[in-house]
Amino acid sequence: MQNQIFLQDQLQKILDTRAKAIGITTSAFITDFLTQSFKDELNGIPDKSYIDLYTELREAVIGYKNTLKSGDKFTLRDVDYYKNLSATTVSGTHSIPAATRARLGRSLNEDIRLNKSPEFADVKRALTKSGKPAFSKANNTSAAIYEKI
Repeated sequence: MQNQIFLQDQLQKILDTRAKAIGITTSAFITDFLTQSFKDELNGIPDKSYIDLYTELREAVIGYKNTLKSGDKFTLRDVDYYKNLSATTVSGTHSIPAATRARLGRSLNEDIRLNKSPEFADVKRALTKSGKPAFSKANNTSAAIYEKI
């Protein structure tokens, strides 16, 4: 469901600043805030907030890409943290619906693609010979390919 809300300018700036500091969209920040506020009344909500999961994934990707050499290519599937996210329990602490896992991947892709974080200044989307974004296909899914520069 999609809703349109109108916020005071000051509140909008606060939300934008907090979301940007984390590396997610303002919409994702508001959705996470509302989800966490009402999680006792909702079904299938992960024990960890989206912001916590995204922050952990982001740190894992930064750690992984720092082990690579210039020119090395990778997908999120190469990062243990992302690879282990599934619709089941992760590290015995929380469960992740598949849609949340996909959303995390899209958020991180946007962070890298749009150069939102200085930590990803040395990573870019890999391109095919025709100049289109490259993808790795496995098990009927596609994963964006990134390149360490």
